[in-house]
Amino acid sequence: MTVIEFKKRELKGNIFIVSAIVCICASFIGGVFLYNKVAALRQDIASKQKVLAHAQVANAELKNDMYEFLDEATQETFLQSRGLVSEKHPQYSETASTVATQRP
Repeated sequence: MTVIEFKKRELKGNIFIVSAIVCICASFIGGVFLYNKVAALRQDIASKQKVLAHAQVANAELKNDMYEFLDEATQETFLQSRGLVSEKHPQYSETASTVATQRP
């Protein structure tokens, strides 16, 4: 009777090949997830930059309105339109406030 024996492969070689394939697949899948995360972050950065630009424009408009309101020429016309008079030497009322620092 003839016995046919196939080539016996070493177990160490098979483990190395399988572990190499698993590492390659894991790195590919990790790369895909990493790329998706980076793409999402880029999109978020772009949207935040648009919001920041809009906020800066709104801030500039508010500052412009504030400076126009605080302008002396505008204040004079506001006072005249309301019938108010700007007093040159105002006299403020004061109250005498004494602080008791010594005890008898």
